[in-house]
Amino acid sequence: MPQKMNAHDWGDPPKNWAEEQARRTALEVRRLRGKKSAQWLADRTKELGSPITRAVISDLELGRRRYVTSAELIILAAALDTAPITLLYPPPYNETIELVPDVDEPKIGAVEWFCSDSNAARYKPGEGVDAFTERTWPLYAARAIDKLEESQRGLLATLAAEDDPDSPLAQSIRRELDHISKRLAEYKGDNDAR
Repeated sequence: MPQKMNAHDWGDPPKNWAEEQARRTALEVRRLRGKKSAQWLADRTKELGSPITRAVISDLELGRRRYVTSAELIILAAALDTAPITLLYPPPYNETIELVPDVDEPKIGAVEWFCSDSNAARYKPGEGVDAFTERTWPLYAARAIDKLEESQRGLLATLAAEDDPDSPLAQSIRRELDHISKRLAEYKGDNDAR
């Protein structure tokens, strides 16, 4: 569902779903740069190693350019100190949008789907939950592995600082480390098998 037009919006409304994606991104880029100029944003993208010209930024914001590449989405987000997903699906999240052409869903569902959140399978049109889960498993497993390894590092540091290696705290930490090691082996083994 298209957002409402405003003073900084495109002169002609989007003609299709793809143009609506670019328009939503353009509006959020404009909002986030605030009073800073398009040249400022162009300079930031150049500093980050992937320049987007002032003219391209202006054309996007005014609707003369009706698409954004994935590389541009990423570098604009970095230049504006945000995540790419927030440019593509900006707040508020209680609105309904077109997830894909002719499929309306809550905007937060689109965010979850785009980020492969485990709740997102219900928003996935097509083959359903099993296919979605199978195809996004490596990402889910990588996230879990990262969190487990972070916990492991913290517990190892706490254990190293513990004065009494036989204290109840040290024993508890070793049990938790053993549990984490088993979970890591499961995730890594299952992820390698896919």
